[in-house]
Amino acid sequence: MDYRTGEAWVNEVEFPFIITIPVPTDEHKPPFPVVIQGHGVPAYRWQIVTEADEWARHGYATVCFDVPFPYSHSR
Repeated sequence: MDYRTGEAWVNEVEFPFIITIPVPTDEHKPPFPVVIQGHGVPAYRWQIVTEADEWARHGYATVCFDVPFPYSHSR
């Protein structure tokens, strides 16, 4: 949005993500708390897989998303 004029625009943007959910156990049952992660550059959401396993051991679901680059959805 242009703060000077109030003009705004909307674009459709793909927002790829991964969700991992732990296997329920006697100690950890649904609903699971959720860890939300965004990665840095130059990383990818697929790298969450290594961390998601550790979070799952503690009963957490994880969501990791690719942040769209500003130039990928400009007007």
